[in-house]
Amino acid sequence: MRIKNLITIKQVLGEGQAVFWLMRRGDGSVCGRPMWLEDFKDTWGEPKPAYSLYHWGVNLQPSCNLEPEQVFWKLQAVWCSGIFDRYSHGSLNLHNITKDSILRHELPSEMVRVQLPPRRVILKGDSYWLYPDGHRGTVHRSLVIDSAVVDSLRTASDDLEDTLHDCP
Repeated sequence: MRIKNLITIKQVLGEGQAVFWLMRRGDGSVCGRPMWLEDFKDTWGEPKPAYSLYHWGVNLQPSCNLEPEQVFWKLQAVWCSGIFDRYSHGSLNLHNITKDSILRHELPSEMVRVQLPPRRVILKGDSYWLYPDGHRGTVHRSLVIDSAVVDSLRTASDDLEDTLHDCP
């Protein structure tokens, strides 16, 4: 099913005027990314709902028989596939995506594995299965191990090795 048959998108929709938002501009890899209102934060992590005015507000068409979360996850699957990145245009670090570039694509109709991009370069991003009816499966979170955990694991391993070595 084409995206344009499920949603309408407009700019300058604030809090309470849209179900969720699609990033209209930024790095090419973030253009078209679906976001909830609480995802808009400033550099220090403080909520900034006013930032939503700069992106595409999404409302469901009356003929759409899916829940907002289902449409959000399906759009997230399209975004994660990199299609929107190919259709964004602009300078080196500031890209834009047009309405038509978003609305002309098909949503996935079969079960797909959605691999979310990493939040940091080293970490593998979270992933989940998206079912054809739009329901999301269990989210598989990445495990982050810092140097303190590595040191404590090394100490525990050494202690275990000493214990096993001392046993007759």
